[in-house]
Amino acid sequence: MSKELTATYKRAEIRHTLTCLSDVDYQQACWIERRCPPGREHDRLRLHLGFLLNDNDFTEDPKAEIGVSVYSEEEALAIQKVAQWLYIIVANDGHYAKDEVHLHSEEWHHVVSTSKAALNLMNKHESD
Repeated sequence: MSKELTATYKRAEIRHTLTCLSDVDYQQACWIERRCPPGREHDRLRLHLGFLLNDNDFTEDPKAEIGVSVYSEEEALAIQKVAQWLYIIVANDGHYAKDEVHLHSEEWHHVVSTSKAALNLMNKHESD
């Protein structure tokens, strides 16, 4: 991709978060059973929720992330979909619900599928 981003570190964190949110085996092993890979022993769903819902503009103004952490409106809107599903789940289950409660939510499959789609889009843009 020819255009430079002002926050490549943030893009890397988004990719990491989407990778975790799109992998149900990882979620089960690490977030529920506490069998996290080396270096990720402290990983929790709550960290990714905070990042996507609070530490950027994807929920309210995803286009503001263009040129910062994403290359296109398409990427921004794909990540916004993930954030919207997370917001719905947190609103339904409660902010302080355990990871297991969120992961067993009826809507969780939407988080997984939209995360996969957003990650695939980011990967596609990386290879352009």
